[in-house]
Amino acid sequence: GRTFVYQPCVSREPTHRRLASKLLGQVFDGAVDQLVQSVFSVRQPTEDELQKLEQSGGTAAAIDRLIEILKFEKQYHRIFDALLLKVRDEMRLSLARPTSFDDVPAEKKDEFEKAYIDAARAVGKMFLDDGQLGPAWMYFRTIQETDLIRETLDKTDLDKLDGQAVEEFINIGLHEGAHPVKGFQALLR
Repeated sequence: GRTFVYQPCVSREPTHRRLASKLLGQVFDGAVDQLVQSVFSVRQPTEDELQKLEQSGGTAAAIDRLIEILKFEKQYHRIFDALLLKVRDEMRLSLARPTSFDDVPAEKKDEFEKAYIDAARAVGKMFLDDGQLGPAWMYFRTIQETDLIRETLDKTDLDKLDGQAVEEFINIGLHEGAHPVKGFQALLR
């Protein structure tokens, strides 16, 4: 009979990019950090794969690029995960759960805790600079560094806040205790 020889119409690279883009968008809602975490939770890369990754700029370069993208998109909560993902990569720990202390060896806990605090401080500052007091408070309260929030509340002109912002101001200032006097002043308005 006849012999048929089939050749692909499209090369492998564009097909991989298209499929990866589709997977990223449809399954992970565009969250690159979640895609990476998901991949590493399935299996850790082989030594050969790590070498290839290193030659292409390495996981550190990929994570740096991820952080740039997340900053541009103002996805600050995900930046926190990505910053810790980078630290875990540098410490040669599993990348599956970047914020977890569970699998951090005792001799590396202090180093990871410092990185955790630094990441929380950086992300809290990003939220604060973007005028998002509630999420900023969450990060600063977690690391017990509330002075910057107190200073922000102290400098805030209550007359320039809308209803929802006033509620948030009262909640953080008065109920959460970041600045009870300013929170009470806001409540009396």
